[in-house]
Amino acid sequence: MSKGRILSVHRVENFSLWQRYLQHRRQMELLQAQGSAKCEDISPLLGTTSPTIKDSAVQLDVTFPLSEAVNEKWLLHGTTWDSAEQIVMHGFDHRVSKSRSMYGLGTYFASEACKSHQYTCPASRHQHSCTCPGERVLLVTRVAL
Repeated sequence: MSKGRILSVHRVENFSLWQRYLQHRRQMELLQAQGSAKCEDISPLLGTTSPTIKDSAVQLDVTFPLSEAVNEKWLLHGTTWDSAEQIVMHGFDHRVSKSRSMYGLGTYFASEACKSHQYTCPASRHQHSCTCPGERVLLVTRVAL
């Protein structure tokens, strides 16, 4: 991951997915307030190991701050270009995840780029150090835990 470099950054917003996310987050906040749910913290937080990422993460919170009630965080999701396009159009869906994940089918997020990077190579099967040439995709995503 030390040889990785950022080629481009795109801010992508899907209004209908955002509204659905906010509705789900409100439901989580109600459950949390009733004591029906418990949020676990994560470590390290995105941006705590890189000053550049930390500054960028602060900019993401300017418009709509993260909800502490549901332990909302900025996390990374590693994927392929094709999958990224589907996620942008339809959202995350654990039912269409690849079976190559270490912990089974699901949608996974990480606070460290090196972990998310493991899922960006279309040719490898969860290798820790894929050296395939080509561009990769890391989505910076808002996640309510």
